[in-house]
Amino acid sequence: LKRLTDKRLNQARGVRGAFGGMPDSWVHDPKTLPIFGPRIAWRMVARSTDTRTFIASVLPPEVLVTHHSYCIFFREFEPGDDAYLLGVFSSTAFDWLARRVVEINLTGELVSALPVPVADRSNPLRRRVAALAGHLVAPVDSLNEWRKACVALDSDVIELGRAEAENELDACVFLLYGLDAEEA
Repeated sequence: LKRLTDKRLNQARGVRGAFGGMPDSWVHDPKTLPIFGPRIAWRMVARSTDTRTFIASVLPPEVLVTHHSYCIFFREFEPGDDAYLLGVFSSTAFDWLARRVVEINLTGELVSALPVPVADRSNPLRRRVAALAGHLVAPVDSLNEWRKACVALDSDVIELGRAEAENELDACVFLLYGLDAEEA
């Protein structure tokens, strides 16, 4: 915890880092370290010839990752934001975009250049993507509250089987990208 706190303090001093400009009270409080909550991460090592190029997941609280993974930090966060991003990251549309730019590594710079559909938090498709993403996450005890909060955004998803939920997630993300059935 000391090492993570020190790293965050160092990053908060600059304007380019994820923690730059965050309030001092937050930066100095070890209880606010992102490791204490679920985080969205993706695997850095990737190839366009893999079955899936972009592999994202939600990490349970208190799970560390190495430099071969990137974690998303939300400067302004509302419940469901992380699940929405996980849903987009897990879609075949986003995977297709990643395939077009990746050679070996999906760095933060590459991923930040990929378009993510912007949708208001009240948008039914956005809420559905977040709920589907939560529904598709494995039932891990340390993620149960997170999953429940996601599914609560659109509770109809609990009726769906895995394949049906994955297909609907793709369809919703295609629509959010502005693609029709023929383009998808």
